[in-house]
Parts: sequence; structure tokens; C-alpha cells
Amino acid sequence: MVHSETKEFLEKKHVGLEKEITDWDTKYETDVGGTDKEIADLSSTRGALLEKLNILRERKKKENEASEAAREQRDLEIELDKQRKLEAKRQNNAAKKIQREMINWLKRRKEGGGKKAKGGKKGGKGGKKKKK
Repeated sequence: MVHSETKEFLEKKHVGLEKEITDWDTKYETDVGGTDKEIADLSSTRGALLEKLNILRERKKKENEASEAAREQRDLEIELDKQRKLEAKRQNNAAKKIQREMINWLKRRKEGGGKKAKGGKKGGKGGKKKKK
């Protein structure tokens, strides 16, 4: 009697444990399967985001290069404009000096009574004669 009761108890316990094992296996497969799917989804999303990030970085790099080139061009144009203005001012001052000298010369000529300036070439046609 004790033997059969013990046997029944052990058989029930064995069946219960087998059911628990099956339940735990099912739960494990569900949990791990879900986690594996989540990992795969996250990896896929990460890959797509990395690709997008690289594209955006490349675009930003090109924009920075274009901006730098535009800034350098603008700086160059500013420098050239400064040089043009400086050259124009120099030429204007030179022209004023020439005009002032010309006016002074004309005044001196007028005051001198229309005298012609002496000078010019001496000698006749031809150049310097060679000695033989």
C-alpha cells in the first residue's frame, strides 16, 4: 500500500514536472524568440540610422567646404576691392600732382612773357661722329 501510494505520488510529480518543463521550454522559446527578433529589428534600425548619419555627415562636409570656399572668395574679393581702391587713390594722387605741376608750369610760362625755353638738340642731323 505504501509502495503504491508512493508510486502514484511519484508518477503525478513526474507528470507535473514534465508539464512544467514543457511550459518553461515554451516560455523560454517565446522570450528568446521575441528578444532575438527585437535584437534583429534594433540592428536593422541601427544600420539604417548609421547609413543616414554617414550621408548627413558627408552632406555637412560638402556644405562646410562650400561655405569655406565662399568665405575665401568673399575675403579675396574684399582684398581685391581694397587693392583697387588703393590703386585708384594712388593714381588719383599722381594725376593731381601732374595737374598741379602742369598748372604751375603754365603759370610760370605765362609770367615769363611767352619766352620759349632754350635748349633742345645741339648739332645737326646725325648722331655722334666716330673718331677714326
